[in-house]
Amino acid sequence: MAKLIKANGEVTDNFQCIGLEPKQKAVGGYIEAVYTDKYVIFCNEEGVLMQLPMNLEVSAMCGRVIVGDCVVMTHEESQAEERGEVV
Repeated sequence: MAKLIKANGEVTDNFQCIGLEPKQKAVGGYIEAVYTDKYVIFCNEEGVLMQLPMNLEVSAMCGRVIVGDCVVMTHEESQAEERGEVV
């Protein structure tokens, strides 16, 4: 199940975000997918332009600077969602 990791450090486990609109609502705008070896991270595509605060936890997971609130899923969860399966 996905996690919502906010820039202020607040984490929501088992975050329900099936489909595009819930992800956009969670990050506050259009989404951009960032892929790591283990995770697919959905963040705000315009987060830097909007001067959103750095998300320290997600940045550490990615090894690069990520700003704003993020939805984090494993690759398996993301692929299952694309197939229409409930994870």
